Amino acid sequence: MRSTNKDGAIRVYRAMRSDYKHDAGKYWNFLSFLMRWRLEFSNFKRGFAARHYSAYSPELTMYRTSMWLLYQRIVEDGGASYFSPSHHQIGNAEVLQFEGRQVSWEQLLSVNEAMLLHRNLGRKFRSCLEIGAGYGRTAELLIQHTPLETYAIVDLPESLALSHYYLRRIFPEMASHYLDTRDARGGGLFFSLPNQIHRLKGQQFDLGLNINGFQEMPRSEIVRYLSLFAQTCKVVFFSNKTKTYKLDHDIVTDIQDYPIPDSWECVYSKRSEVYDSYVNQIYRVH
Repeated sequence: MRSTNKDGAIRVYRAMRSDYKHDAGKYWNFLSFLMRWRLEFSNFKRGFAARHYSAYSPELTMYRTSMWLLYQRIVEDGGASYFSPSHHQIGNAEVLQFEGRQVSWEQLLSVNEAMLLHRNLGRKFRSCLEIGAGYGRTAELLIQHTPLETYAIVDLPESLALSHYYLRRIFPEMASHYLDTRDARGGGLFFSLPNQIHRLKGQQFDLGLNINGFQEMPRSEIVRYLSLFAQTCKVVFFSNKTKTYKLDHDIVTDIQDYPIPDSWECVYSKRSEVYDSYVNQIYRVH
């Protein structure tokens, strides 16, 4: 049977190994020892091979490069001040250090969103209603860098518990309300479950937000929240996928199918600079 290229390569390697007498130092001697047991001729551009033969981790390198490029763009656009203060220790965020600053990926996303809003709408917001706030990363940036006095969040119990815990620790001076959401005029942080949004009707908010949330909801829920925004908000900002995956219920799969009222004026619509499958949109509610 004809020998394969791999068989020939292995024979050459064994000859090389027997001739090798060089002391390359402790690190490379150890690395050589590891690689001799993981010699790879079919998968050497990924996994163990890429990390050791090329001496880098593709996953970590891409992660760091992505963060550095977004960080640089934000700083070049005048956004350096948005990185302070930060609270990475609460929740134990994964951070990298750039130019003496500790930066997390979630923080970069929030800074990018806040700057987009401020560039297009200014900073005069005093009240905000967010549908699906996660642990409160966007709320943190907006409260820090906008004169917000009232911030209301509607979310699932698990996420709401996290944002309640996180934002109360960061902003202890702000009053915190859970059950008494019927009067948000007094200012503070307001937390509401989806089945409690009737308590927010009749309130008025300068800004409404939904980031990475609508694409995971059935159309009936989107209609419900759009109706809430229409009744309570002057301006609405969406950042969602243009097309979405199927779940176990009817779901809006194309952002063009979102039932945006005809009376709303779209003042900004552009594909996200961070995720190419997302689009950012700002509407004035009339």
